[in-house]
Amino acid sequence: MKAKIRILAVEDSEADWRLIERQLVSQGFSPEARRVWDMAGLQSALAESDWDEIFLDYYVPGLAFDDAVAEVAGRAPDTPVILVSGRVGEAEAADLLKRGVWDFVLKDELSRLGLVVMRCLKEAEMREQQRRAQEELRQAHQAALNMMEDALLARRQAEDALAELRESRARFALLLDSETDPILFCALEDNRPGRILAVNASARTMLGCGEGELQSRHFSDVIEAAGEALERIARDAAAGRPSLIEAEMVSADGRKTPVEIRIQAASAGKERLFLAVARDITGRRQAEAEAQRKLLAERFVSRVSAAAAMASQDIDRVVMDALQLTGERMGVSRVFLAESGGETKPPARIWEWSRPGTRQRRAAVAGGGPWLQDAWCETLRSGETVCFADAALVPNRTVREELEKDGVAAILVMPLYAFGRYYGFWGAEQCDEKPAVWPPADLDVFHTAARIIAATIERISTEQALKREHDEMMALFDSIEDAVYVADMDTHEILFANRFLRDLFGKPLVGKKCHIELQNRKTPCPFCTNDRIRAAGYQPYRWEFHNEVLNRYYDIIDRVVRWPDGRDVRFEFARDITERKKTD
Repeated sequence: MKAKIRILAVEDSEADWRLIERQLVSQGFSPEARRVWDMAGLQSALAESDWDEIFLDYYVPGLAFDDAVAEVAGRAPDTPVILVSGRVGEAEAADLLKRGVWDFVLKDELSRLGLVVMRCLKEAEMREQQRRAQEELRQAHQAALNMMEDALLARRQAEDALAELRESRARFALLLDSETDPILFCALEDNRPGRILAVNASARTMLGCGEGELQSRHFSDVIEAAGEALERIARDAAAGRPSLIEAEMVSADGRKTPVEIRIQAASAGKERLFLAVARDITGRRQAEAEAQRKLLAERFVSRVSAAAAMASQDIDRVVMDALQLTGERMGVSRVFLAESGGETKPPARIWEWSRPGTRQRRAAVAGGGPWLQDAWCETLRSGETVCFADAALVPNRTVREELEKDGVAAILVMPLYAFGRYYGFWGAEQCDEKPAVWPPADLDVFHTAARIIAATIERISTEQALKREHDEMMALFDSIEDAVYVADMDTHEILFANRFLRDLFGKPLVGKKCHIELQNRKTPCPFCTNDRIRAAGYQPYRWEFHNEVLNRYYDIIDRVVRWPDGRDVRFEFARDITERKKTD
């Protein structure tokens, strides 16, 4: 079953849109689309319905591209925008991505359209999931604040009975110690919390102090807070408002715990004091850090994928862009990729990115280096990673000395697989004085970049092989002394005409309409066999025809073939049988 997708297309060419729509169908989609070509149509379409994706042509007469992008950004900011247009330069493509375009596909490379559509749909879904997660985090945070306010409300109500609680210190201490959050009572000094008067058991546990050890210490001895936070406490206390700050609670052994503290000036009879209730937010900080890590990882994957897409047929550029992005993301000194030259042989090709000020090691890698050591070679070819956070721990003395000579403090190398086989290795080195730490997040980044590079190398190599095969086939047809041509079955545009046919008509034919150039007709030929060969699938159809322009008879074979861009086209082979007809 084809995947349904709702598409709004800003495209002035009906023929181009039909090509795009047919390409979507051929790649497994069932598009429900609306095509517009001016601002009024775009505004109407955006107002009337929600769209899964929006296709924009860069050149639409009467509609400036920037105006169209701005209109989409204002009305449908979360809808993926894909530029489907003619040739776009590298600098212009990078600028388009900054201006709100999610991705782009050239009209002569529509075979990539399905992949780009699926990636943008997944990215949109990821953004929506992230938005929902952030909203859930905000709601959870707000709920926590509400719970704290309710708890403090209860405590404020308890303050009204503070005089009575003083008469029973044991009961008061028992009440405090039953609270799981750390609580501190401090003297009020210049509208700031000063000397510690009392704490509960949770505070003593977090601070690592026994009962009575804190009474002589100051609030600032155990709570590290920014100066601005302390000033806010003073302002709120003067205005009779509670304060909510984030700080760190410092234990006796120097251990710091991130806390959220609600501080309220209160009265105990004639005495003024501060009540501070702290809550450990270590888990929240870790969750926020994990969310940030995932966001950075998603952005990294998006940037590497975009670089791979924009590089078109340039493998060198894909690899170098990925090396630089990976090196900057991981903060390492050097990242390299080497294509295997075969077992026990040095690498066939090497790419390397080095941080400014770091000497390149291409020559060392090219010479084989540690990669040809039996242990390392066997490890990499078996699919395992070589990782030393401290190069001094490398067991092989020769390898260890070589790394030390080049200033390598830590090294990470993993195998790279492409075309279903071992393609080479991909590594990173840290040249700072202290060894590096390779956290799982960095290893995930490294694995992801490797998969993207391998997939891109496979794609570009396959496309290049297909192009060579296509060019060889066209050269073969050029050598045939019979008429051969290929035409689009919808637009009737001639895509290829061999030398014999060009010489026969004495003019260029590619890019022109077959019925005009070959039959001297203003409209498509009534005897056109397109419908017949479409119905026949990829089977040939043979027929005879008299060409009135040339006044010659031809034995013709027509069939549907697949063009390199993925579309079905008409292939025609015509042999002149005029002399045979005369004999008959």
